[in-house]
Amino acid sequence: GGEEPTPDCYRKALRDIAGHCIYGVDLNPMAVELCKVNLWMEALEPGKPLSFLEHHIKCGSSLVGATPKLLYGAPKKYVNGKYELYEGGIPDDAFNTIEGDDKKYCSELKKLNKSQKDGAQKDLFDDGGAAVSNELSNKYENLDNSDDSDLGHVREKSRKYDEILNSFDYIHERMICDAWCSAFVWNKSKIGGAANIPMTNALLTRIRDNFKNVDVAILNEIKRLRDQYKFFHWHIEFPDVFRPAAPGVKAENEEMGWNGGFDCVLGNPPWEQLQLDPQEFFAVFSTEIANAANMAVRERKISQLKDLNPKLYSQYTEALRIMEGVQHFVHNSSRFPLTSFGRLNTAPLFVELSQTLISTIGRVGIIVPSGIATDSFNQHYFKAIVEQGRLVSLYDFENRQKLFQAVDSRMKFSLLTLTGLERPSKSGADFAFFLYQTEDLSDPEKIFKLSKEDIELINPNTRTCPVFRTRRDAEITKAICRRVPVLVNENKVGGNPWGFDGMLMFMMNTASHMFRTRTQLEAEGWHLIGNVFHSPSHARNGGKVEGDGSAAPQCYLPLYEAKMVHHYDHRWATYINGTDTRDLTLEEKATPNFQILPRYWVPKTEVAERLKDRWSHGWLLGWRDITNTTNERTVIAGVISRVGVGNQFPLMLLNSNPINIAALSANLTSFAFDFVARQKCGGSHLNFFVYKQLPIILPNTYTQFCFWSHSQTIADWICQRVLELTYTAYDLKPFALDCGYDGPPFKWDEERRFLIRCELDAAYFHLYEISRDEVDYIMDTFPITQRKDQDKYGCFRTKKVILEIFDEMAEAIKTGKAYQTRLEPAPGDLRAGHEK
Repeated sequence: GGEEPTPDCYRKALRDIAGHCIYGVDLNPMAVELCKVNLWMEALEPGKPLSFLEHHIKCGSSLVGATPKLLYGAPKKYVNGKYELYEGGIPDDAFNTIEGDDKKYCSELKKLNKSQKDGAQKDLFDDGGAAVSNELSNKYENLDNSDDSDLGHVREKSRKYDEILNSFDYIHERMICDAWCSAFVWNKSKIGGAANIPMTNALLTRIRDNFKNVDVAILNEIKRLRDQYKFFHWHIEFPDVFRPAAPGVKAENEEMGWNGGFDCVLGNPPWEQLQLDPQEFFAVFSTEIANAANMAVRERKISQLKDLNPKLYSQYTEALRIMEGVQHFVHNSSRFPLTSFGRLNTAPLFVELSQTLISTIGRVGIIVPSGIATDSFNQHYFKAIVEQGRLVSLYDFENRQKLFQAVDSRMKFSLLTLTGLERPSKSGADFAFFLYQTEDLSDPEKIFKLSKEDIELINPNTRTCPVFRTRRDAEITKAICRRVPVLVNENKVGGNPWGFDGMLMFMMNTASHMFRTRTQLEAEGWHLIGNVFHSPSHARNGGKVEGDGSAAPQCYLPLYEAKMVHHYDHRWATYINGTDTRDLTLEEKATPNFQILPRYWVPKTEVAERLKDRWSHGWLLGWRDITNTTNERTVIAGVISRVGVGNQFPLMLLNSNPINIAALSANLTSFAFDFVARQKCGGSHLNFFVYKQLPIILPNTYTQFCFWSHSQTIADWICQRVLELTYTAYDLKPFALDCGYDGPPFKWDEERRFLIRCELDAAYFHLYEISRDEVDYIMDTFPITQRKDQDKYGCFRTKKVILEIFDEMAEAIKTGKAYQTRLEPAPGDLRAGHEK
C-alpha cells in the first residue's frame, strides 16, 4: 500500500489526468495551443499517441457568457424575510447605451423589453433548456470515456467531437446563449437592415423556438458578435462538468443554475484594468495625442480626428465600443453580482468566476492582487466569502524577492484559497501579510486567524480585511477598536459624532481646464502678491480687500498638492519654475512671511463655490491620499490655508468647534493613530472608505479635564501645542484666531517642536488606553523613524522621550500631581512666537 508507483504507472497516470481531468480556457488562441503542447510534453506515454485535448482546452472569453440561471431564471428563494424570484431572459439594463448607441432608441428598447417580460414573454423559459443540455452532457461523457490508446481511437474521438459540435442540440443551445450575450453589445441605433432588429426577449424566444426561421442576417450578426467578443458558455462547452438543473428544481449551484462543477480551480489570471486608455491606444497611432498635456487637451485632439483623420477616429471608437461592451456586460448582466462595482479590474472578476465554477465541495486556489480583500470596490465580494465561510486562507506577499520578474517589486499579491458551500471554514480564515517568500509561511507569528466578527469590529462599514504584519499587531488593533469608535460608522445611529464630510476639491485630471500657470497669468497682466494672483487694480491696493470682500476683484488662489504638505507643516515643499518641487530650508520655515508657490492657480470663485455652505473657516484640514504602509508614516495630515486643493489631498469638513478640530489634527498625526492606520491600509491610497474606519477619539472626550493636568481641559492642553506647531506663518492667522490666539506666528524651533510632538504622542497613547509595553512595541514598528534617530543621535530618541513623558503622565494620573512640561516657555506661550 505504501509502495511508490513504478515509472510506467506514473506515466500512464499523467496521461490519464491530462486527457480526462484538466480543463482550461484562454482568450488567446496561441495560449490555448501552447497549453496543449505543454500537456502533451508533460504527459507523454511511450507507445501511446498524444491525448485528445480539444474538448477540454478551449479558446474563449471566460468572463463573457450565459448561464442557465441568467437564461431560464431560478426557483423562488427566501432571502432577508421574503421570497425573491429571478425570472431570467434579457434584462432591461442590457439596453443601456455604449459608444455609438442612440440614447433615445435605447430608452425605447428598454421599455419594449420590459413590456415583453411583463406580458406574454413572462414565462418565456419556464420549461428551461435542461433536457437538451443534459443530452449534450451525456454525449460529452461518452466522448470522454471513449478509448484513445492508439491513433485510430484518437481519430475516432476527434470525429465524435466534431459530430457534437455540428449537432443541432449544440448549435441551437449555443445560439440561444450567444443571442442572449449579443443583446448587451447589439448595435442599438435606427440605421435600418435586418441585423438591426432589436435583440429583445421576443427575438430571443423566436431563436429558442426555431432559430432556422430567423432572418439569416440576424443570425450572422450574432455570430459576428460571438467571434468579436469570444462568448464562452461554460455549461455548453463543458456539459459533462456543468448540468443545468431541471425547471423549478433548486440547483446545487444556485448562483449559476447548474449542478456539478470542478473539484479544483487553479489560476493566475490577468491583473488589468478593464478600460481603454486613450494614451496607450494613441501611443501607436499618434504620439501628439498620447503625449497631450492633460486629459482635457487629449479629448479635444481626439474629437478633432473626426475631420482630420476619420479612419483613425473610427478605429478608436470601435476599440472604445468593444471595451465598453465588455464593461457593460460585466456591470449589467448579473453575471458578477459581487465584483462589478466601480472601476473594473479583471482579477476580482476571475476570482468570482472561479468561485462559481467549483462544486459544492470543491476548492479554488488563485493568485490575485491583495486588493481583493482590502479595496472598497471589492468589499461586497470579501464580505460575502467571509460570511459564507468560503474563505479558507489569504496569504499576502510583496514582490520584493521578484517572485514575478515582470511585476513591480512593490506589487502586493495574495495566494487566495476558497472552499465550496458544503465545506465552509467555521472558525475563521487564516491570514498572513507582508510575506516575501513562501518560507515565511512557516513562521507562526506571521499567521493568524480572523473571524467575521473580528473583521466587522475593525472595518464595520466595508468589512474589508485589515493588513497585520504579526499576530500581536492584530491583537493590539482589535483591542483599540473595541475601546475607540471609528470616525464614521455607517451602520450605527449617531455613528458620525464629528459630523465628518469629505471633499475632493479639484480633480487633477477632469478639472485641468480651470488650472492656470504662472506664465499664463503673468502674460494676461495678473500680479503675484505672496502666492495669490490679483488683477491689476487689486494689486495696486496691495491685495487688500475692503468691506466684506464681496465686491473684491477676481483672484487666483494657489492649488495645493499633497506633496506640499506634511505634519504640522503647510509649507513643506514649493514648486520651482512651475515643474519641480523642493523642500523648504529651515531658514525659510523660520521666516513667517515666506509662502510656497504651486504649479497651478485656480479662480478664487471656484474655491468659494465648492466650500459654500460646507465650510466657513479661513483654513482647511486634510491628508495625503498617496501613502504606503512601508513609508516612515502612513498618515500625513495637516492644516493649510483656505486655497485650492488637488484631489490627492482630501479634505475633512467637520461639524465641530475649531479647538476640537485642532485637537483632532493632533490625533491624526499621532503614532498611536498611525499604527492602526497602517493595519487598515492595504494599498497605496488612503481613501475615504479607509479614513472613515479609523478609530478617532470622540469629540466629547476633549471637554473632560485633563487626566495628567487637572487645571485645563484635554482640548485646551492639546490645542496650545497644536497651535505652536501649526501657526508658523501669517497665512494661517485665521486658524490661530479660531483657536483664540491673536499673537504673531510661532518661531520654528526644531528642538521645541520635537518635544511638543513627543508630549502629544504620549498624550494620545494615554487617550487610546494603550499600555506601556504596547507603546514600547508600537514604537518599534516604525523602523524608518528609528533608523533616522540612530543615525542622528545614536539611539531611538523619539521612542525614548515619548516613553519618558508617557511615564511622567502616568505618574501624574496616579498621584494627582500635574504633569510638568520640559519646555520654557510652555507650549503656545506668546513668548515662543515672533516679535510683533
